[in-house]
Amino acid sequence: MSPASIMVLAILGLLCAAIFLVLISRSVAILWADRRQAKDEFDERQLRVRADAYRIGFMCMLGSVIAMMVLFSWQPWVDRVDTMVTLVGTVMIAFLVFAIYCITHDAFLRRNERASSYLTLSIAAMLCNLAVVIRDLVEKGTLFVDGKATMTPFGNAMMAAVFFVVSIVLVIKIIVNRKEEDDDEES
Repeated sequence: MSPASIMVLAILGLLCAAIFLVLISRSVAILWADRRQAKDEFDERQLRVRADAYRIGFMCMLGSVIAMMVLFSWQPWVDRVDTMVTLVGTVMIAFLVFAIYCITHDAFLRRNERASSYLTLSIAAMLCNLAVVIRDLVEKGTLFVDGKATMTPFGNAMMAAVFFVVSIVLVIKIIVNRKEEDDDEES
């Protein structure tokens, strides 16, 4: 690798670290302030929805584990995908199902809590994972190590995709909530 590309990667890494620190600091401050102001954690309806989301997420994880067992009996899968990638994938599927269900049913956030802080954390997690993926793509030109999907960088790409989806769902929910608030003010 040439010195110029090393310098570009170093600058990219420092930039990502700075953005990450700013986003995390902002999110922690907002979450801390929100928690101090919130009187109630979750209302009864939110707790019921979250219980449903846990159940659905668990069932998705169970189905993913069964699929994983089937896939690991197939030799081409074993040759191309690391066990850890599949295990983390099952957990990320369950997390994604839980998060999307809770966000769409207004049970992800506590009462009087802002979605923007969680959006910031989700974007920060996505960017951190994406930085690893970009670094490996620049250095190696592929997401695979010796023809096999491994946690670094393939697992990072998978996690970046999950946090991207969560971010998109949060943005849609913020837009829908603002539209509903505007409609309520007009009537």
